[in-house]
Amino acid sequence: MLDKRDWLDAEHVATLAGEWRTIAETFADLYRRSNEVLADLDARLLSVARAEVRPEEAGPQIKRALPWGGHPTGMYMALAIETAHGRERLVSGAVDPLQFILTYQEVAESDGDLYGFSGESVAYLRELSQRH
Repeated sequence: MLDKRDWLDAEHVATLAGEWRTIAETFADLYRRSNEVLADLDARLLSVARAEVRPEEAGPQIKRALPWGGHPTGMYMALAIETAHGRERLVSGAVDPLQFILTYQEVAESDGDLYGFSGESVAYLRELSQRH
């Protein structure tokens, strides 16, 4: 997740040539839009939590809605966790996707610049986490 950190550095990206520069610029743009992506994910989770959409329908929709397989947004979340709690906490929670999101949520609740998931979505994710 964190291997593309240098793609967020405009000076580094300026040294890249051709296609690599375009890829890095696109990644950085998607990274900067992470709060929008997370808001969309939250809305989709809410629709499942409220039984408006079945989980097996929502899964593929969520997957398609995450740009680049979720890598830019995942890195956004990972850097937030690492900054707040350190690399060890990031690594320990990164194995389980639900725990990763819930750990990110803890950070978002104390940082007004990060998108925080709705209470309903968080409750749904906690319920899922306990079931699995």
